[in-house]
Amino acid sequence: MAGTRSTRTTPLSPATKKARKGVVHGYATQLNNIYDTNPNKLQPHGALRDMVAGAKRMHPWISKSQICCTSVRLRKKLKSNLTILADVTIATNNTTANDDTTVSPPHITTCRNGGRPIGSTNKKKESLEEKKMHAKDEIAIRLKTAKKTLSTQKYLAKGSYNRIHEDVAEEFNLLDTNFEVSIRTVASRLRRGTPKGKTKTGPDSPASSIEPVMLQFAKWKQEANQSLKPSEGLVFPSSLRQNKTKIMRIR
Repeated sequence: MAGTRSTRTTPLSPATKKARKGVVHGYATQLNNIYDTNPNKLQPHGALRDMVAGAKRMHPWISKSQICCTSVRLRKKLKSNLTILADVTIATNNTTANDDTTVSPPHITTCRNGGRPIGSTNKKKESLEEKKMHAKDEIAIRLKTAKKTLSTQKYLAKGSYNRIHEDVAEEFNLLDTNFEVSIRTVASRLRRGTPKGKTKTGPDSPASSIEPVMLQFAKWKQEANQSLKPSEGLVFPSSLRQNKTKIMRIR
């Protein structure tokens, strides 16, 4: 039995959809310009056919219906905006005629402004993580201070750590979050003598002085959509350590 050929197509990515939408928008704008330049506001004979034929040479996926529908939608949006602007102008003139004050018409936008600003979610997440880190340090410092105040008792009173944890969480406005620090984490810090968690486990790295330069170089390569070659990753740090900056040619 002969196998049937699958007609399933790969779904388009959001970036591809956005790019195709921009292409169709451009052709629809050209079609509207042809309408506007024609004295009778009619489509010249064969204008749409020639436009679709030329577009298919560059973009085989485009169709006549896509251009026509986008053109109609743009003309309706323009007509709606002009109607709103005319109403605002009439209201402004009437107000100026009755009063001696001039009222400026509101700004009309053709796109909907909504959602959070770009990058605000990541900044909020970073600020929350930083706040949790400072709260954890504060818990360790307060527990260390409470242990130093002990005179005759060997251990803290039962529930002391929970009270410190709740007080710090309330001060840092973390009660509504899933903020929780284990007592083992704080006890480990106190045993090391580092309440803030900053500890030095060994000697400094030989590359610590050139790490910022290496990181910046890697970022530049990433922004240029170029991967860092293994040879570059070896030669460049060596040249920095020897105080001989080697200029690397970027494609």
